[in-house]
Amino acid sequence: MIKPKDIVESEAFQGCDAKIKYDLVEVVKTYDKMFQEPERLPPKIGIQHEIQLQQDVPLPNIGMYRMSVLENA
Repeated sequence: MIKPKDIVESEAFQGCDAKIKYDLVEVVKTYDKMFQEPERLPPKIGIQHEIQLQQDVPLPNIGMYRMSVLENA
């Protein structure tokens, strides 16, 4: 866990105005878990979506974008 003293002395805040530095330190203290280095990779998740195809239906044979007759030839 980051200590408040470490936050204030961090290189990230060098050159900041005192008021802005105070506000930034407060935000970092409030959300300190979000500013930590990750300890491990996120867990693997299953399929979140899938496309349901209907049987015996032909695939559409059209262009993705509208094209003029000259462009389409």
